[in-house]
Amino acid sequence: MRITCVVLSLLAVTVAAQDEKKAKTVSKTLTPPGVTCQVPATWKEVKTTSTMRAATWKISHKSESVDVVVYWFGKRGAGGVKANLDRWRKQIKTTKDPETKTFDIRKGFKVHMLDARGTYVAPVRPGATERNNKPDSRLVAAVIETPGGPLYIKSIGAASVLDPQDAAFMAWVRSFDAAKSK
Repeated sequence: MRITCVVLSLLAVTVAAQDEKKAKTVSKTLTPPGVTCQVPATWKEVKTTSTMRAATWKISHKSESVDVVVYWFGKRGAGGVKANLDRWRKQIKTTKDPETKTFDIRKGFKVHMLDARGTYVAPVRPGATERNNKPDSRLVAAVIETPGGPLYIKSIGAASVLDPQDAAFMAWVRSFDAAKSK
């Protein structure tokens, strides 16, 4: 009986430590558009040099890494939700329809997500005729409608890097909220 209690106690401590490690986040404020989010602590922030990028993080897994980029193009945004989702869909050649979903995370914050797997075939740079050809890729993208204007989130790269991030990615997306006034 005593051994059972010790084993159960150790198991409970191990599970709690794993949950705490998974749940660690860093608060980030994106100004503009005046929103906050809770970023997984394992994502490494990368300094952005483009005025179009509100933030960039690098996710690493084994010897590979993938960027998670948040774009903000002003209060009006850059094209409608459908136009952006359609453009992103064309960047992955796949044998099945990409998963899409729309949901509210709080008043004034609506999310439109796209998740596609296949071969990454987008141009190597905007306007180029040469195209990527990267099999086993995954695209996770979203438009988050916020009171300060839409955010465009895009992460594309090796599925082996993005797959383990499913729960963290969704928790991050669901964490977007209006920044508190000081």
